[in-house]
Amino acid sequence: MLAATALVLAPMPALSQETMVLRANVVRSCHLAALPMMFGTVSILFPDASVQTPIYVDCTPNTNYTVAIDNGRNFNGQRRMARIGTGLGSFLNYEIYSDAARTQRWGSTPAQVVTRVAPANGKTTLYAYGRTTGFIAAGPFEDVVTITITF
Repeated sequence: MLAATALVLAPMPALSQETMVLRANVVRSCHLAALPMMFGTVSILFPDASVQTPIYVDCTPNTNYTVAIDNGRNFNGQRRMARIGTGLGSFLNYEIYSDAARTQRWGSTPAQVVTRVAPANGKTTLYAYGRTTGFIAAGPFEDVVTITITF
C-alpha cells in the first residue's frame, strides 16, 4: 500500500523595497572658553611674575582656525592692568605669549595669532603664558582682553 505524501509549501511573503536618500549640511563652527589669568601676589622683590592659563577650543573636525588676543582695555603702547581703586601706581604692565619660553607675543596681527587645525575630536587646549613686568605699587590690578577665533 502506498501512502500519498502531500507537500505543503508555506506561502511566500510579498516583498517590496524602496530606497531613501539622507542628506545633512554640517556647518563648520568653533567655540572657545578661557579661564582667568591669575598672577596672584606680585612682590617688589619679584615683579616679573609668570603664569599660564588654558584656552579651550572646540571646532568641527579638520577646521582651520586662528586665535587672536587683543591688547586689552588699558593698552597704551603696552598691555597694562589698571589699578582697582585709588592710589599711586595706576597701571601694572604685562604681556601674553603663545609659547612657554615667552618669546612669541600673542596678539591680533597676522604674525601674532595662533593657527591650528581641529583634530578628529575637534578639541584643542591652547595655553596663554603671561608675565608682569616692572616695578609696581601695592594694590589690586585688572584688565580684560578679548579672544577671537576665526575659522
